[in-house]
Amino acid sequence: MVHRDLAYGSASASQTLDLHVPPDLPSPPLVVFVHGGAWASLTRHDVELTIAPFVTAGWAVANVEYRRTPEARAPAAAADVRCAIKWIVRRAPELGVDASRIVLAGHSAGAHLALLAAFADTSAGLDAGCPGAMPAIAGVIDWAGITDVEDLYAGPNVRGWARDWIGELPDGAEIARRLSPLTWVHPGLPAVLIVHGDRDAIVPIAHALRLHASLDRAGVPNELVVLPGAGHAPLSPRDAATSWASIMRFLGDRSQTATP
Repeated sequence: MVHRDLAYGSASASQTLDLHVPPDLPSPPLVVFVHGGAWASLTRHDVELTIAPFVTAGWAVANVEYRRTPEARAPAAAADVRCAIKWIVRRAPELGVDASRIVLAGHSAGAHLALLAAFADTSAGLDAGCPGAMPAIAGVIDWAGITDVEDLYAGPNVRGWARDWIGELPDGAEIARRLSPLTWVHPGLPAVLIVHGDRDAIVPIAHALRLHASLDRAGVPNELVVLPGAGHAPLSPRDAATSWASIMRFLGDRSQTATP
């Protein structure tokens, strides 16, 4: 069953999501999936095949849309994802999902938004348009995700699309640092699965390695799965199978409780 075009906000028509619910399964756990596309391209409709294995495995999936460049620059996309999560939790009983078992997931820029939603506190300035506390998160799946926005904005690996998302601002590097998941790593975060190709030319493997090391130092449970020879996307059948096997193991460990 799919509930389409559910509005979680009123600031933009982009603030919508589709909820995919496994048939004949009462109160399934929930994956909140965030699509990639450099915060600028792709939509939730482009990842419907990607999210299908979650539903087959018995998880409901909230496939989230957000405001993209150039409709709205940072931090709009990050604020939207947090708002969508809060909206789903408030309406979980009527939507038929279990808000006590939530995993955030995404690919590329979507993984960045998922990590930031789980890691950042209110001082990040992402909650002004959607107040309320974030729920407990059981885990985060970081698939080829951006973990250091400053690196792509003003560091050794500058990308034009990262500069477009932040904007050419005097304090752009500081904004990029504030919107980097690495900035918000601290003890007590939910468990994280990191999957990344070591030949990724879009988001360098260093983003995954640095996140893994930072989570280890903070004592946060995490697993790093490196795909030898793999780029950003699409993946070979072998690398896709390896990725999904790791994801399903991770979900299995998170399916009973929201405690990391």
